[in-house]
Amino acid sequence: MTNLAEASGKIYWKANVAVLLRDLEKIREFPQELLDKSLAVPTLFIRGEKSPYIPDKDVPKLKQIFPNSQLSTINGAGHWPHAEKVNDFLASLLPFLKS
Repeated sequence: MTNLAEASGKIYWKANVAVLLRDLEKIREFPQELLDKSLAVPTLFIRGEKSPYIPDKDVPKLKQIFPNSQLSTINGAGHWPHAEKVNDFLASLLPFLKS
């Protein structure tokens, strides 16, 4: 909600571009303190097959940091599998939440 603004009765996204540009490298990096830890909480990573955000080369590091994790790939989906392939997304998510 902090990125929403209103003018002339219309609501629009308002991002703090100066801060995003200033801290882009920090935003893009995985926090070093997490790279040195192991988080044993059950974790589900869901990626779209066409999305570059969780590349195969990063999966071993994910498993190292999150040893109790699962990875689900939604075929035919991009960066927004929850919106692009809703039924497939739910088919991955709901069993994890029930377990």
